[in-house]
Amino acid sequence: MNVLVIEPMKAPYEKEIESGLESLQHEVDGNIEALGLDDDAFIICNEEGKINGLELNRAIRDDRGRISDIIAGTFLVVG
Repeated sequence: MNVLVIEPMKAPYEKEIESGLESLQHEVDGNIEALGLDDDAFIICNEEGKINGLELNRAIRDDRGRISDIIAGTFLVVG
């Protein structure tokens, strides 16, 4: 499957990975959490990234542009 990899402090890049849970977990270095962007796209991130002290990466903003959360560690955009 093709994914967009977003690492802290780096520009996003495309990567092809095998489909399946283990491949997703490997890319985000732990158990995964899926956050819906829209009907066709999701963010796949490490569900314990902040708890485990992973480097802060990107902010999630609400409809008004206010920060509602921050993703820690590498995450993927899949669709």
